[in-house]
This record gives sequence, C-alpha cells and structure tokens, in this order.
Amino acid sequence: MRWLVLSVVLVACGGESAAPDPSPPVAPAPPPPPVVAARAISSRASFDLVALPEGAALAWGATPDDGGGVRAIALDPIGGVRGHEVVVSDVAFVGGGDDPGSVEELVVAAAGLRVAVAWVARTGPIVHAHATIASAGVDAFAPVRDLGATVAGAYDRSTRGRLAAWGRDDGSTAIVVRAPPGPCQASAGECARFALAAIGDGEGSGGRDTIVNEVREPCDPLVVGGLARGSAFFYGACHVTEQGAPTTTLYAIDRGGGGALASAPDVVEGCAPIGIAPGASGAIAIARCEDGVAAQEVGPRGDLLGTARAAEPRVVCASGRPTIELGAMRVQLVEAVSRIEGLLPASVAPEGSRAVWTGDAILVAAPSGREVALRRYQCDVDSITRTDVR
Repeated sequence: MRWLVLSVVLVACGGESAAPDPSPPVAPAPPPPPVVAARAISSRASFDLVALPEGAALAWGATPDDGGGVRAIALDPIGGVRGHEVVVSDVAFVGGGDDPGSVEELVVAAAGLRVAVAWVARTGPIVHAHATIASAGVDAFAPVRDLGATVAGAYDRSTRGRLAAWGRDDGSTAIVVRAPPGPCQASAGECARFALAAIGDGEGSGGRDTIVNEVREPCDPLVVGGLARGSAFFYGACHVTEQGAPTTTLYAIDRGGGGALASAPDVVEGCAPIGIAPGASGAIAIARCEDGVAAQEVGPRGDLLGTARAAEPRVVCASGRPTIELGAMRVQLVEAVSRIEGLLPASVAPEGSRAVWTGDAILVAAPSGREVALRRYQCDVDSITRTDVR
C-alpha cells in the first residue's frame, strides 16, 4: 500500500505542467469615420455651414492659390463628403472687370432642398454683396446677383456683421444686407442702414426691399444673425445706447394665423452680441456679458419667453440625443437645425465657428488661421464627445 501511494504521488508531481495558450492579439480599433478635409479660406469670416435634410452643406471663399471665387460641398449626416466640390462662382466680385476680387464674409441658407449662398466681396476700395441659389442641393447655381454696395469690414476685414440669411417656405431665401450709411429718416444726422433682399422664385425675390432699417449708433458687428421658425422669421441688429452699452434689437415678423405682425424688442442689453439661435418656438438672442452669457428667447409674435443671465452653456445627452442647457433654458436637438454655435460651449464651438445638428451629430466648422476645419461631436452615454478624432 505504501508503494502504491508513493507511485501515485510521483505521477502527480512529476513533469512540468503545460503553459496556457497565449491570448489572441487585440485588434486595433478602427479609425473614426472621416470628415471633409480642411479648406483654405480667404478670410476668417468667409465660410458657413448649414443643415440639410440629408446632412449639411459647407461653403467658403477660396484663396487665390485655389482659384478664388466661392466653393461649396455637400456633407453626409456625420460630416463626410457627399458628392463633389462645386464652384458656386468662379470669381468673388461679379462685374469687377479683370479683378476677381476676394470674399470677406459669407453666409449660407437652406430653403428646403435648395442651398443659397450670399457673400461680401471686395475689389480695390469697392465692396458689394452678392448672392445665388441652387436648383437642388449644392448643384446648378443660378447666375450670381449683385445685391449692391455694402461697407468695409471692421478690424481686419475678417469679421461678420454685414450679412444674414434664411430659407423661406416658398423655396426662396431672405438676406439681410448692411447698406452704406445714409441720412437718418427719423432724426437728423447719418445712420447705419440695413435692408432685406430675396433670391429664388418666391415673393419679393427681385433684390433689395425698398424698406430700409436704420440704426443711429451701430455696433460692430451690426447684423447679428437671422433665421426662420415656422411662419415667422427673425433677425437681429446691434445698437449702442446713450449709456454706451451694446443692445440687440431682435426683429420678429410673423405671417401666420391672426394676421401679419412685426415687433422689435430690445434684448440682452449691455452685452456684446454673439448671434441668433433657434429656440423651442422662437429665436434666442445670445450675447457675452462681463459675468457670462446672456440669452433671451423671443416668440413669433414678439413675446418674451425664456431668459438666461450669467450662464455658461453645456451639452448633456439622453437616449443618444443632445440637449443644450443655458442657465434655466433648455434646447433639445431633435430635428436637423442650423445656427446653434452661439448655444454651444466655447470648447465645442470656438469663437467664429458655425455649427449645425444633423440628427446624427453636431458638426462644427471652426476657423484656424486661414483654414476652416470640420469637427464632429456625438453623444456617448450622457455626455457629448468629439468623434472625428481618436
């Protein structure tokens, strides 16, 4: 019995045990889906981004090294290229003779499936606004229309404030253009002026309106922004009060039920304007104050809705959908929407950026030097994450 036990022990302990199989190598994570490559731009304000039913569109003023003029490209919902780059206009300044001019400022609007582009171009000392609209998407742009003279850009000619644009239900696009100053109509002296223009096939699409708005003491920038919500449209202008404080006048024009109504409340007083963003039912004027961001939503009939003061924006996510929080104000991003850059944190949309929500991602076109580059942000559990880079 003793020998039997010994032999069992020897069998059990003899020899070395076999090494475990090595774990299979972990496959590297696939690269993130690409976004459109950066484009060289003629100035820091010569680009814009707009949401479309099938993604977005980016337009920009090209540099002379890239042929000049104005270009555009359609993007898919996550910022990839959809189609090919289009020459909107092969020259920046139409009718400028041998000088093709350069683009100083540019805006884009979507009227249904159609994209319209308006821009400010300079040739020598002459500065004019131009615009055109595509028949579908970013293809087959109409001949460029000269919208007349505007003013020289402030500072380094790379600032915004001379143009705003939005699409209308009839397929046309409305454009606010800063006009050259002229005699005030309501008082003595000279006033800054801005007028409405329209392009496309809708009512009033023959050029600038005869009605011209005026501002006695304008800010720079003067034109704050513009957008449409349902039957109403909104645009903002900045003026300086007698106390020297910048104030945004938010024009609200509703052509819906109950008869047309126009109003122009002064909002976010004492703060430098950032832009006009879409609210739940109206438009939100956003401005930077000494103590943070201020915002005021105005409804289609001029009623004052939500207000925020001394706030800083942040983005939270639920069920894969982002919500922007600005103080007590909440803006849920559900359907595709443009002009949200003013609502976003500076870490997402730096100064000078343009941002849209496509339904799948927040796309941000941000200037850096003389280029504009696209960023993509998407929901990851309860927070927003940049997903165009690993």
